[in-house]
Amino acid sequence: MSKIIYLSVCSLLLLLLCACNPYPNQKQYDDTTTSGNIKIACDQTFYNIIDGELDTFHALYKYAHIEPTYCSENEAFKSLLIDSSRIIIVSRMLNNEELEKFKSEKITPKQLHVATDAVAFIVNENNVDSVFTPTQLQQILSGEILDWNQISKQNKSGQMLLVFDDVYSSTARYAKEIINRGKEIKGNVFAVNKSEEVIAYVKSHPNAMGVVGQLYK
Repeated sequence: MSKIIYLSVCSLLLLLLCACNPYPNQKQYDDTTTSGNIKIACDQTFYNIIDGELDTFHALYKYAHIEPTYCSENEAFKSLLIDSSRIIIVSRMLNNEELEKFKSEKITPKQLHVATDAVAFIVNENNVDSVFTPTQLQQILSGEILDWNQISKQNKSGQMLLVFDDVYSSTARYAKEIINRGKEIKGNVFAVNKSEEVIAYVKSHPNAMGVVGQLYK
């Protein structure tokens, strides 16, 4: 078991490349909203909710097939830029450089805010601390707090280990850009491969703190 602390919110966005394209040198598609095949890339932080939505969609529309790839946020954007995915589900808008690339190819991407997620900091169930201030979390991310006894003297968990789901995940980016105010994350920090591995690590390590998306829990 693990305890969960929620902090802040981040947007869940649907980024869609416009299917109608008047330029003959670019791909043409004849899919409809209820038929055809499409490949999408999704930030693996949103796996639980998107996987459930796809099960329902496929049960309702037997002539439509959506093939998802669950990956890091960074990989999702790359797949959109090279057109290996026509839709991506991520937590940020396209930046200016990405928009310019689409503009140069005369493509107008559509961006839609569909939901809001939260960043969850999780600790082992045996950890005596589960309430943190925003300042403490920023100090943990900046490397100022390295031991659990810096949170409270009665905490004997020892050296703090900070675990992310992926180096290029939306949670890692959000933690750096928003919580740590754009500074590099320091201290005893490492990344595994996906959110479920973060949860498993925290369950088995009393001194760990994991960072995942609230939708994944």
